[in-house]
Amino acid sequence: MTATLDGAEVAVERGRPRWSVSSFRRHGDAELHEYTTHRLDSAHGVREHHRLAGERPWVSRIEITEFTSEVWRRAISVGQLPGPGRLTATVDAPQQAVQARRFFAVEAGPQDLPTGDAVRAYLAWLPCPQAVPLWECTEVLSARPVSLDDLPLDT
Repeated sequence: MTATLDGAEVAVERGRPRWSVSSFRRHGDAELHEYTTHRLDSAHGVREHHRLAGERPWVSRIEITEFTSEVWRRAISVGQLPGPGRLTATVDAPQQAVQARRFFAVEAGPQDLPTGDAVRAYLAWLPCPQAVPLWECTEVLSARPVSLDDLPLDT
């Protein structure tokens, strides 16, 4: 999928959704967080964790959180990298985002280089670095509460 960002065409990659299940318990007038699973890849696993949490008599509430990621890739040249010793520009996270970050990728090479200096260091090892496509990447990880009914059927 492609989109336009600041007049430039960017490739947009959407990752598969992942989920976590959190359970809470009552303690007097307070509700306390009991546990949260790691990120689960299957809706079946989410349903199973939800069912197990629901069998515990002390669990007062169960939450499911869906995490999705988007990576926007924009082709750049070496001259568009941050200058030597400069940090990569930060990204303002959209409203539902839990994390947003910018990094660089080299075609058929490292896909998560944090700075322009790291890209230049990698390219210095190549016999013909000017022919290698580079990408400026922006990754946004978003989270939203969902219910069991929102989960896909067979994942």
